[in-house]
Amino acid sequence: MLERSLYLCRHSQSQFNHQGRLQGQIDSRLSTLGIQQAKQLAEQIPELNLSLIAHSRLSRATETAQLCNAKAAIPIVAADGLQERHFGQWQGQNIRALTPLAKFKSLCYRDIHLRPPEGESTHEVRQRFNTKISELLTQQPTGNIMLISHGDAIACFASQWPHLLTHTQALQNTEYLSIQNIDKLLAQLTPHAA
Repeated sequence: MLERSLYLCRHSQSQFNHQGRLQGQIDSRLSTLGIQQAKQLAEQIPELNLSLIAHSRLSRATETAQLCNAKAAIPIVAADGLQERHFGQWQGQNIRALTPLAKFKSLCYRDIHLRPPEGESTHEVRQRFNTKISELLTQQPTGNIMLISHGDAIACFASQWPHLLTHTQALQNTEYLSIQNIDKLLAQLTPHAA
């Protein structure tokens, strides 16, 4: 059996990214730069040998997936469970003025039950991400898969298995990390989902 890879990609720059606002699950379309970034990502798609692109239903991820796949004609699917963390009362606020965010980010991947006011914990994000990835890997048993999602949601998921990752820094827009041997990952998802 050939080893296959999972690519976890952060969406292109959105209008809220450009404005320095925390999005969470607020919908925000791509900025002009974001559209250019997605087109640049499209140039890399053929060399990844993908059999599926799945994306969050939020506009910024949907638009990124559609633009980066415009020429490749790879099956593409919107997937519940891949959306960004719900940041509760912090959503929509200017990141620089949001002083509790930095402390939260420094603790949330270790204290996985910590949550923003009225928002989601890392544990909750991991559960839905694990469930959806497990479903996608099972439904698509061959080939490489790209998930176009969101920076913090990907960080929540990836923080479970730092030894499996080839990239350890926070992802920039349209940057992706890869997990080799996703069949091994699939076998590990169930114990880590709890």
